Amino acid sequence: MRFAAAAVACLVLVSCSSRQLVAPDRQAAENAYYRRAISLNSLDSWELAGKLSIDDGQDGGSGRLSWRVHENESLMKFRGALGKASWQLESGTGFAELQKSDGSVTRADTASELLEAELGWYIPVESLKSWALGVAAPGDPELLDLDDYGRVLAMQQSGWNITFSRYREFGDFELPGRMDAVRGRYRLKMAVSKWTLQHPAQTDE
Repeated sequence: MRFAAAAVACLVLVSCSSRQLVAPDRQAAENAYYRRAISLNSLDSWELAGKLSIDDGQDGGSGRLSWRVHENESLMKFRGALGKASWQLESGTGFAELQKSDGSVTRADTASELLEAELGWYIPVESLKSWALGVAAPGDPELLDLDDYGRVLAMQQSGWNITFSRYREFGDFELPGRMDAVRGRYRLKMAVSKWTLQHPAQTDE
């Protein structure tokens, strides 16, 4: 992996006196990333709301997206501009079900193949679950660029080039407000305005 440029020193003003803080080195950035990845991947469930844009070079669409993930199950609801091209996708281990705005329902083994077959859009739904959180999907990425504090700026995985920006605090985490992913003629853009995160339930000893 290669990481973001070497850490730089910065001056901050604390309690009317200034002191110099040295940002973590690249190893520290890598360690911080893996701590973030472990914590984010341990989330029991999450929900997001925002906008999704999809383009294959010839056709595309954009609209509002709400997405709820609980354990291994996922529910994506997409509403295109002016209510056009709206759909709902429910998926889990070994199944996927797509309901379109005309009421028709189709099924397949995976969410990605179902969306591609029915809508003509290739969306790597399983990987996107991790990418939306700003971490790599299971399996080592080919490239991982981090900032000094372990946040992903860009990565390459499964043939996709993904960039992240507009990090903001949501609960205990800093998560990207924008993600852009490109693979050949396919381009995905996601802008998240709201996150709801839930940690695994704690049990008493």
